[in-house]
Amino acid sequence: MDFKTADLKYAEGVAAAMEERGVREEDIRAVLEYAEGGGDKLRSEDGRRCLARRRLGSFSACVEYSLEDGAALILDVYSHIVKLAADE
Repeated sequence: MDFKTADLKYAEGVAAAMEERGVREEDIRAVLEYAEGGGDKLRSEDGRRCLARRRLGSFSACVEYSLEDGAALILDVYSHIVKLAADE
């Protein structure tokens, strides 16, 4: 699946969480592309849900998702800013 153009569906409340947490659709696509392309991700025991993280500059985005019917269902998003002492 090409996550640059894949259909993304959002669970209830995710759009508001994205806005509140500063996560853009491009960030989600970058995380999915990384995770499904061989990067690190966690899977639920039944294999239906995944949690992946990717650092994008000084920003880390985490995406909880499932893949179904050729689309990615985004279940939740998280983010945090990484600031290292060496960066100051």
